[in-house]
Amino acid sequence: MRVSSIGGRNGTDEKPESTPEQSGFVSSVDTAQNGGNPSGKDLFGHPPQEKPATAENASEDDGTHSKKPQAGFSAPPSALFREGMSRVVSAVHIIVTDGPAGRAGFTATAVTAVADTPPTLLVCANASGRTAQALLANKRFSVNTLAGKDKTLAEAFASGRDAQHRFAHGAWVTWPTGTPRLATALTAFDCTLLEARLFTSHHLIIGEVMDVALAREERAEALLYWRRLYKKLTR
Repeated sequence: MRVSSIGGRNGTDEKPESTPEQSGFVSSVDTAQNGGNPSGKDLFGHPPQEKPATAENASEDDGTHSKKPQAGFSAPPSALFREGMSRVVSAVHIIVTDGPAGRAGFTATAVTAVADTPPTLLVCANASGRTAQALLANKRFSVNTLAGKDKTLAEAFASGRDAQHRFAHGAWVTWPTGTPRLATALTAFDCTLLEARLFTSHHLIIGEVMDVALAREERAEALLYWRRLYKKLTR
């Protein structure tokens, strides 16, 4: 693995992927409403509730919501889980791939490091999405962490539009491997697919990092997703 500095071509035609509400990742954004999220849907694609699912059993004295465990320790309602996850601050990434199966990409928050020897990342991708299928076939992908100014790009890749529309946004270059990367990303990782496991509705994708690019602008703002809205983090 080597580290380099971050500096496109337009995308090619592809079939539309599922909408962000179906894909299980960040919802599309309309800056005119809700501080940038017209639907107010969470990263699982569900609409917000007036109160958490178990509000009738919750205490708001300390600003938290909880539910007393039931006999048998059954799992909490999915709506309560989604509400809890909406309060986890996440970096925003664009996952892209290119190869024999074509170019594709989507906006994601479900990204995490696995290990540093060898350097590996895990990405969760909806199994029914166009990008997941292309990524598995191409066996290569990049993870591009967005700067605060790239909110419009996050919106485009969270939309239900095709690849030509998505890649018309942003400045795209390529690694020597041929994988696209975003020139304005805070950091970008060129990955080779190591393993993919299907769990319920999503593929758990593990990639070995072959190259890393870092932004030249060290004081750039980061784009975050919190409580169903995009936010900027200033260093």
